[in-house]
Amino acid sequence: MILAALGSSPLLGAQAVTATPSPAPTSNLQQGINPGDVSPGLLGFLPVFVIALACIGLFLSLTSKLRKVNRRQERLDAQEAAATLLAAGEDGTGEDRTGDDGADTPRPR
Repeated sequence: MILAALGSSPLLGAQAVTATPSPAPTSNLQQGINPGDVSPGLLGFLPVFVIALACIGLFLSLTSKLRKVNRRQERLDAQEAAATLLAAGEDGTGEDRTGDDGADTPRPR
């Protein structure tokens, strides 16, 4: 139905114009070999596979090292927070841990 309305359109009869490559490509293939049949084969696949395995191993190693660094930093942050609380005289329980019970007697060391 739409094509019937465009039946006299000059675009329907137009052909695609292709440019010829310059210089013309030459084939270095032997006679009888189709360019689509050529592939890298096993010798091309094996190095790529080995590199992919190495990358996977490196990524896993990096992930474990980053997790270790994150755990170490969290532990250091917790120790620092605990030291800050102890220096302020609190241990998180709400009790005064400074040893000052309001008496004027000196504490033994």
